[in-house]
Amino acid sequence: MQADDSAKVRGNRGGGRRRELGLRVAVVLTGLASAAALGACGGPGKGGPEPLPPTGEKPKITATATAAASANAALDAKATDLPAGVGDGRADAPRPEGGERPEHGVGPGQPPGPGEYPPPPPPEPVAPLAALPDPGAFQPGDAVAYLPRDCRHRIYVNVAALVGAETAKVGSALDKLLATIPARDHAPIEQALRMLRQKGLDPVTTVREVAACDGPDVTVLGLRNDASADVLALVQRLMQSFGAPAGTVERAGSLTVLATGEYGPTVAQLGASVLAIADHRNDLLAALGARAGAASWGGGRHLLAVSERDMDVTLDEQAPNLLARGVIHLDAGDVKEAPEIVKKIQGDVNDMASEAARTPFKLLAPRLRATKVAVSGHEILVTASLPRSDVAALLQVVLATAPADLERAMPWYRQRDSAAAPPPPPPLPPPPPPRP
Repeated sequence: MQADDSAKVRGNRGGGRRRELGLRVAVVLTGLASAAALGACGGPGKGGPEPLPPTGEKPKITATATAAASANAALDAKATDLPAGVGDGRADAPRPEGGERPEHGVGPGQPPGPGEYPPPPPPEPVAPLAALPDPGAFQPGDAVAYLPRDCRHRIYVNVAALVGAETAKVGSALDKLLATIPARDHAPIEQALRMLRQKGLDPVTTVREVAACDGPDVTVLGLRNDASADVLALVQRLMQSFGAPAGTVERAGSLTVLATGEYGPTVAQLGASVLAIADHRNDLLAALGARAGAASWGGGRHLLAVSERDMDVTLDEQAPNLLARGVIHLDAGDVKEAPEIVKKIQGDVNDMASEAARTPFKLLAPRLRATKVAVSGHEILVTASLPRSDVAALLQVVLATAPADLERAMPWYRQRDSAAAPPPPPPLPPPPPPRP
């Protein structure tokens, strides 16, 4: 494998997972609005069904489904022309009254024939709801403690420590950055934030930490909920304001569970300080009941931590700087290509610095260029530092920059710009004059 290909594979390995985790964390950092937004949108899990369409909108039929329906219709139309046991593999299947074939083309007690699918497995039993110990007031590391013990990928963000004493500036900067999101996505988030703040649940001061597990998919928020607000009741109101069903609520002691629909996630509030979201109810209840996440991966020690099979990233405070450290774990076959991988990483970082220099965040450019990349055994170490004072300066830049200029600096704007349609081809020459 060539060095470029190896680096490409490494960048792609789990890339979709990282993007999904990054998106999940970005959403929950907007605050408790994430629970309502997920419930309203009913996001599908990996490999799961597509979300239901909005009310009054017909569901989209994929090309695969259309082709399958056409094929089945053609088989049924020709069924009378086929002798028993020939053709579609279903001719021997007994027919119920009315002459229709049994579902899946398989009769009771019969194995599926050629080209047939077996009946679907029975649904997974629903885990019963049982009371759990109240976690009490928020403590750093609570969010990680309620993650599943066995996670393929983890993300932890210590929101309280990152924000520090800059809550007012961070809140204003958050609102301004959200304004750069396309209007159709921004409007429901803005509405949710407004409703949350009216109830005294400002995301910047309420969300203290976020922990996310990918495989099984569980996200946990540690809250400073001094008023012991019923967060799920507010989530229900938000869902209804987005036009989604309110869902159903179950309670057992200090545990409250909200089911948001067949294709939506399950949301749970444990006591006043823990809010958890999962694609599947059983995964959520198992994680909350075991409280075993900290045993395999501690939390609360870093400002930010990402753990994956082939990469670990941490962000720590080492006054007066913030220190970012990344460790890429190499497979045995990639060690000999490590120098080329280092060269490519350094080139990518320099490209990022050049990009930052053309945006309002130009003060990041020299910090990025000072990034160190080195090989240590079977690992590649990447380290960078940022003075704490630069964080305050970046906040000031956000507050002082025009929204249009901020939008052009955002990654989603550059992606949209690069994905724009190519210019139209030049016009064809005029036709020759008619012959006399």
